[in-house]
Amino acid sequence: FPAGILQPVFYSKDFPSSMNFGGIGVVIGHEITHGFDDRGRLYDNLGNIRQWWDNVTIAKFEKKAECIEKQYSDYMLEQIAMKINGRSTKGENIADNGGLKQAYK
Repeated sequence: FPAGILQPVFYSKDFPSSMNFGGIGVVIGHEITHGFDDRGRLYDNLGNIRQWWDNVTIAKFEKKAECIEKQYSDYMLEQIAMKINGRSTKGENIADNGGLKQAYK
């Protein structure tokens, strides 16, 4: 984890502790969530491609991932009158949501 990230907007000695924990927590949670996103979930603990989730877990994940994909695909970037491609950004969107959820806890 590079120390270079420990600067505003994520961290500052002048920020309250809650902002520092939240800012860095989002980044750390984001990176951890990549291990369980649409690509990371395909690898086991040794880094081998292997299905290690049961079918029920996969189905639940895919349903939630579809929801995130749709949410982002429906978002209009007003400045350029263009929608986001939720499919191509799915892994990052999952990680962003996961990071925010973990930092909030």
